[in-house]
Amino acid sequence: MTELHSLSTRDGRSRPRPGLSAQKRKILDAAVRLFQAHGTEAVSIAEICAAAEVSRPTFYRAFPDKDALLAEIYDLSVLEPVQWYALRGLGAAIDDPELLYARLDQMCDAIFVRAEFAALLFAESGRPDSPAAALIDQTFERLAEALTQAELPVPIPSVAVLKASMAACQWLIHDAIRRGATPQARQNAKAAVREFVTRMLYGPEPRPTTLPQDKGESL
Repeated sequence: MTELHSLSTRDGRSRPRPGLSAQKRKILDAAVRLFQAHGTEAVSIAEICAAAEVSRPTFYRAFPDKDALLAEIYDLSVLEPVQWYALRGLGAAIDDPELLYARLDQMCDAIFVRAEFAALLFAESGRPDSPAAALIDQTFERLAEALTQAELPVPIPSVAVLKASMAACQWLIHDAIRRGATPQARQNAKAAVREFVTRMLYGPEPRPTTLPQDKGESL
């Protein structure tokens, strides 16, 4: 249920206004639109507030600063899906190809839900001086280190290889978003992510699986 607070009108009557959670969503959506158009560094907090139709105090109740806003965008669009579906329970999934594929598909679908957020961060990650690029690199580093320290039943590649693999999967998902995130584009991306991760874990001849092959236009 949407959180509501009371807001006084000119005649003294009160009317409901969106609570902080709804205002936070407005700020996120407005920021993504502005960042896509102008880049993260060129957009000011004042411009975000104007586009979201919120006050500066409301912005600072939602986010300490613009870097925190960027971090939230990345958490929502990529980090949470990766942590929830790809990392949790990965040990069990590695021994069960069908479960591994299901987790990877769920991860991709969760990213597609916020496709505009993911597209922004992919574009920004190509600029080394962008705050988003530093944030993504730090996140990949943290996730790769977590994987290398996990007790998994297969040899895990180095941190550098894992980071490169995450970047490759990010590109595959972004390519589907660039194609309009159609059902066929999403399915092709998920099939490519499956194949990439499987080959990384099991080598050039991945374990056979009972899952059907995805068909459709090639990437």
